[in-house]
Amino acid sequence: MTLSLYAKIAEIAERVKAQRNRMTNEAVTCSVSVKPFLRALGHDDEDARQVFPEFGADPKWSGGKTVDYAILSNDKPVFLVEAKSATVNLGATQWEQLYQYLNATDARYGILTNGLIYEFYSDRKKVNIMDRKPFLTIDLLNLDEQQVADLNPFLRSNFPPECHHDDMPPPDSSPDTFEYPIHVHIKGQRLEGMLVIDRVMNWHKQLILVRFMGELMAHTSAKSKAIQSIDPNGKSPVGAWTFWRFEHPVSGEDLPISEICLDVQNKGDLRKQLWERICSPNPTSDAIPVYGYYQGHRLEAEMLLTGLVNGFSAGSGCIRFAGKITWAKEAAIEAIRSINPDYSPMGKNPNGLSFWHVVDPADDSEHKLVDLSTHVNAPDDALRHRLLNMS
Repeated sequence: MTLSLYAKIAEIAERVKAQRNRMTNEAVTCSVSVKPFLRALGHDDEDARQVFPEFGADPKWSGGKTVDYAILSNDKPVFLVEAKSATVNLGATQWEQLYQYLNATDARYGILTNGLIYEFYSDRKKVNIMDRKPFLTIDLLNLDEQQVADLNPFLRSNFPPECHHDDMPPPDSSPDTFEYPIHVHIKGQRLEGMLVIDRVMNWHKQLILVRFMGELMAHTSAKSKAIQSIDPNGKSPVGAWTFWRFEHPVSGEDLPISEICLDVQNKGDLRKQLWERICSPNPTSDAIPVYGYYQGHRLEAEMLLTGLVNGFSAGSGCIRFAGKITWAKEAAIEAIRSINPDYSPMGKNPNGLSFWHVVDPADDSEHKLVDLSTHVNAPDDALRHRLLNMS
């Protein structure tokens, strides 16, 4: 039986607790904690194309020193790992060391660890400058299941397909980044920009880059510049995630970039699939069929892939009924009124996620959409995957 990511990390945590007193140098710490941690994420520490030990940084930054591990994808570093012994308290000195390594390489992410605590850093606040505070901390002595779930974007399975120098395609056939048009309306004016997409990691809840007015900047900075270009004293009540919007290439639906940039409740792998569909030159269907029942009638509608991916937690509609995209609840009311025009909820609105059903392609059984919702304790992610693969 395949262990879940949490179960794998929990096993490492138990081993670390039992051997903590022996982790007095980096070699033992790496053997007991760091290498197993990387393996739990799916990275083969015996394959130098995936895990490169003693990875060299630019001497002008690091004095010729090397970072303990670089996790590679297609021969390029995605994140760096600097390990210390368990007797070291992670602080400013260790941060400075990782800061130098991260700024000297093309890696976007850095992990600082003493085998007990894993601190994840990036350049969330300012482009190319490593933040002072980690955006994620995993404490093996006090393991938190939700924080472990946030490791999902770092799984090897979420990296793009491997392609090394011995079978490398032409340079332009598989770019590391690509751009997708975005827009915003301010006081009747439409402003346009480009969302810069990193194929490896940018669907995680970190810094997203936007090219606006010829400049590359953080999505938050682009928001401020867009507002000031129209109204120097203007402000927006919404965050940058919902300020910038894009048009779905198939449905034409106007969506916030949060639909494809944020990793909501461990759905990074699912967002990656949606991401690939949106950016595909020939995108597949944007929806799958769903069914509702009322007074013996079987009512047909479609569920947008955005709803399937985000677990119906985003602010946009996810059900298309009679050509109109709306909330599951509103779509249920419209469907019922197509049978009974005089239907009135009378304060008892139907539960849209219970009204609409989806068919499991594995056995043709029907399931309520609530079974897929991130609002429940245990959404059926296996069913979600099967539906995405079907579409």
